Amino acid sequence: MKAILIEVDTLELLIKLIDSLIWPITLFGIIFLFRKNFRDAFSRLGSLKADASGFAITFDKQIEKTKELFDKLKPGPTTKSSTNIKTYVNQTDSPYKQILEIRSNIINYLKLKSDEAGIVTDSYAPMALTNRLQEVGAISSSQSTMIQAMLKITNEADASATVSQANEINSLFQKIEI
Repeated sequence: MKAILIEVDTLELLIKLIDSLIWPITLFGIIFLFRKNFRDAFSRLGSLKADASGFAITFDKQIEKTKELFDKLKPGPTTKSSTNIKTYVNQTDSPYKQILEIRSNIINYLKLKSDEAGIVTDSYAPMALTNRLQEVGAISSSQSTMIQAMLKITNEADASATVSQANEINSLFQKIEI
């Protein structure tokens, strides 16, 4: 009788052990099978911001989306038009300051084009001014889309911007024909 009692206790203990380990083992197996997919997803994710308003995509992800948009609009090499707008970015400045300088260059370009088109800039925000310039034919539709994307991304930048991010934004800026 003692032998049967020991076998039942051992069997119950084994069932409880399997029951408590089945989900962690299953999860490990799924992660192991799809490890490449998980690695790719996490590398694209970068960092994630979660707050009361929900989840926000990272600045890196926004840069990638802007790059994709620019590639669709202007896939080939670019040529610069002869405009007297400053396009130099001081590489010794902080990355955030470089991004702000790019934004300033875009806004200066919009003001210059507005003056050429006879548009008073006082009543327009940069995004609205871009739309107005497109309406009067001072800039092309693709140029308007690119400028608006750059205004948006440079507005999203903060002091934690990296050198790599500033360089990517600068290379996108160079694609706009200004």
